[in-house]
This record gives sequence, structure tokens and C-alpha cells, in this order.
Amino acid sequence: MAKSTILYLRIGEGKNLPRKDLSGKSDPYCIVKVDNEVVARTATVWRDLEPFWGEEYTMFLPVGFSNLSVYVYDEDTIGLDDLIGRVVFDKEILAHSPKALDKWFPLSPVDMYNYSDIQGEIRIEATLYEKGNVKKVRAKVLEVRDLPDTGRTSLEPSVKLCLGESSTGVCQMRLSLRETVLKLTAEEHKKLWVPAKHKCLELEVKEPLHDMKMTAEVKIESDSLCCSGQATVFLSKLKPGQGRDAWFKLLPMPHIKEHKTENLGSIRMKVRLTQERILPQKCYQSLVEILVNSTKNPESLDPTALSLIEQLNAADQAILAHQLVRLFIGQDSVIPFLDYMTIREIRESSNPRTLFRGNSLAAKCMEQFMKIVGMPYLSDTLKPVIDKIFEERKYCELDPSKNAERNRVLSGA
Repeated sequence: MAKSTILYLRIGEGKNLPRKDLSGKSDPYCIVKVDNEVVARTATVWRDLEPFWGEEYTMFLPVGFSNLSVYVYDEDTIGLDDLIGRVVFDKEILAHSPKALDKWFPLSPVDMYNYSDIQGEIRIEATLYEKGNVKKVRAKVLEVRDLPDTGRTSLEPSVKLCLGESSTGVCQMRLSLRETVLKLTAEEHKKLWVPAKHKCLELEVKEPLHDMKMTAEVKIESDSLCCSGQATVFLSKLKPGQGRDAWFKLLPMPHIKEHKTENLGSIRMKVRLTQERILPQKCYQSLVEILVNSTKNPESLDPTALSLIEQLNAADQAILAHQLVRLFIGQDSVIPFLDYMTIREIRESSNPRTLFRGNSLAAKCMEQFMKIVGMPYLSDTLKPVIDKIFEERKYCELDPSKNAERNRVLSGA
């Protein structure tokens, strides 16, 4: 049995972006990173503070990835591009949002000179136990490792552990860490920090456990240095009498509003993470045969497996369409499948104006087909021509009426 981690990301638009150019505008584009590795880049929207990108990505990620980051840059023709801000998504947050995160995300600043991007991991032990009719969660910090090398051995980190909403201070504790002496090989340069005093944080559970989370904030700070990061631990997997002992990746802390010097704007995105277990192919063979046979008689009014699946998955047609198109491409039956969906759409629509509306499964299947098959074809056929136009800086007009007008002006008519 294999595991599959699929990330769907849609970068929609931006608003209230800061002015970075002398013209009073910016030339924004986005960079997508998974664990600090660039995986995608949007197009540049020139001279616009309210850019629209409308780009979608479906990525197959390693099971052990930690976070997703979206950076917004201002492209410059001379010198390095200006970094405007970023949005960071923790894997734990995405995994506990099965219906996707779809909203405006404010951009956070990136301090390149003050160790704002903390690295390292924290090991936390959380246990759920019952005492009479009362449920309690006990949490303890065990170790912290791989913190950034600040060059100052006298600075010792501190940890603030919070159960519940940290902003309201439901239940929290702070403890200092001290460096331990490790026997490392010549290739290892990792440092391990442990609490100076072992403390346990306890909280009575009065709300549904699946709604509860714990945050651990690690800080290294002095008069001229501030380095902070946090990890989020969801408690939904805990069972009475059982504990969870695991390492969690430290991610950059959200910047405090009063520390912001300017509004960096925000971007509208939709992010969804799905983690699936994939059985051997033979386990799905019967289902595949049923689905393929459903398309052989598109004129029939009888219910089919495809029509039933469409009704059961009406809430999320895009995911269903993507999977169906890929399945029928693999079976070399995508054209009969699209014919079947088109005929059903026409037959069941009473008003011609509603044909192939955006939320129908037929429209979604055609859209996914264009992305999977049509997009690579357009890239292969049009990219060389477009690249040549940019390289030679030729005038190019696709509107015949404007082209004719330009010819009359050049000829002096």
C-alpha cells in the first residue's frame, strides 16, 4: 500500500500591494516553495497593485514535507527583484483543513538580517488521560534541536508552550533551554537543547478535542537579536491513556501587528491538502471496468455508475473531474467519456443558457481535460513563437482591425 500526498493551490489575485517602482506601481509575481525548494512561479503582472494571476497547481509532494510558502516579488529589469512579503502554511494546519483554506491571506514581512526564519525542530510529548469524569491533556517539552547558529554561545533559547488559544492565555508556561553535550561524528554539527527544568502543562478538556491545538514558541533574543519560530500540534489524534511523542518543524512566527512598518497587502488563495492511501492497481480494476462501461451507451436514460458518483460528489466537482479525466486517459477512453458527459449535459438541461455552466461536472471535466492535455500542447506549439517575439522585440497585434489601422498610419494614407 502506497501513500500519496497531493497539494492543490490556486493563486487568485492580490490587493493593496506596496508601490516598489518609480512609476508608483509594482510588477508582482509569486514564487511557490515547498520546504524552501522552488516548485512553481506565476506570470508577472506589469504595473499593477491589484494583480490577477488566476493560476492553479496540483503537486504530488513527499509524505514528510513540512510547509508550503508563497512569496510575492516585484520584478525589476535592473538588479535583484524586490521581495514584498510571503504567506507560510504549516503541514499540520493544511492536514486539519479538509475543506480547503480559501480566503485573503495577509502578506508577512521577511526580515533578511535578523534571523526571522528560524530553523530546527521541537520534540513534544502530549498525553490524554481521564480522572473521574474529567479529561485532561498533559504536555511536556522534551528537546529542541538544529536551531540556527547565531554565533553567540551565551544566548540560551526559551520555549512558551500554550494549550488552547494563546491569545487569551488559556493555559501556558515558559521554560528556558540549555545546551547539552553530545558525542557527534565529524560529519554532524547539530546541537541539542533540553529544558533546564522539566515541567508539565495540564489543561482540562472542556471542548471537542478535534478543535483543540497546542502551540510551542521558541525564542532566542537579546538587545540586538531576535530569532523566533513556532510549531502547531493538533490534539485530535489523542485517545484516553495514550500519548503522542513526536518532532515538529519550527516555522516562522506570524509578525505582530504593532511591529509592522507598512501594510504589505494580501493575496487570495485556495489551498487544499489530501493524503491518501493507494491500494495495488488490481484492487480498483472492477471499479474501472464499471466506469468505462458506463460510457458505452450515452443515449440510455438508465442511471449509470458515473451519474451516481456525480450526485454523491456534488460538493466538490473539480476534484472528481480531475480524477475521472486522468482515469479515462489512462484507459485510452477519454473521448468517449467526454462525449458521454456532453450528451448528458445537453439532455438534462432545460434552458440552453445554462449549458456547460461552470459548476457542472461536464464543464469541469472539459476544463480538466484542457489543463492536462491542452496546456502541454499549447506550450509546445506556441512557446517557441512567443519566445521569438520577445527576443526580437517585434510589434505584434492580434486584432485585425487595429492591425489594419496601423498599416494605414504607416503608409501615410
